[in-house]
Amino acid sequence: MVSDEKIISALLANKSIRDVSIKLGIAESVIYGRLRNPSFKKMFDDARTELLEGTKDRLQLEMSGSVAVLAEVRDNTSASPQIRINAADAILRHAYRMTEMLDIITRIEALEKQMKED
Repeated sequence: MVSDEKIISALLANKSIRDVSIKLGIAESVIYGRLRNPSFKKMFDDARTELLEGTKDRLQLEMSGSVAVLAEVRDNTSASPQIRINAADAILRHAYRMTEMLDIITRIEALEKQMKED
């Protein structure tokens, strides 16, 4: 019998239940059955959340370096005008999205605070 941890690890590392089934040498129905089990499902969801949070943290660390590269390309007068425009546009689009998301988060937090006070 394959352990829950191995199934969860394989689910996180593969694109489909079929791929997990082949990799672990177990029937797809076994995997689907495990996913219907509430305690297994919680373990899987927790592991997936942990993986996503780690990826998010890594992306946040890399953000400033990426912006620096875009700014360097934008400021490189030997680059073609279209390349420079594309870099400037990318900076503006991402800055707009981040500003918009931060505004939404601030509004949600204010609403949650208001709901708790009521």
